[in-house]
Amino acid sequence: MQDQKERRTAPRFTMRLPAFARFLNGSVYEEETFTQDVSSTGAFFYVDAEIGGRRQLELTLILPSEGETPADIRVRYTGRVARLERSPEGRVGVAAALESCEYLGRA
Repeated sequence: MQDQKERRTAPRFTMRLPAFARFLNGSVYEEETFTQDVSSTGAFFYVDAEIGGRRQLELTLILPSEGETPADIRVRYTGRVARLERSPEGRVGVAAALESCEYLGRA
């Protein structure tokens, strides 16, 4: 068995954040979910449906308030699906490469 080369460019942190995933490419599929881990360049989360060829995505995260920030903040990322994997429970794991972000304000 060959060792797989690590392809991540930034460290990932285990973080369960509320998320809204929107998959594009022709038809649109949307689902509320939670992240499993996040980094400055990517996120991993599960969805219940097959997303097929929907490779472009928008992922809106609710970032918790911290310090002087009085409320949770919504941030929308755009990017692409980097990898899909099936969980033992039948859910679809999505590794997303995030390319840009937009602050949407308080949640």
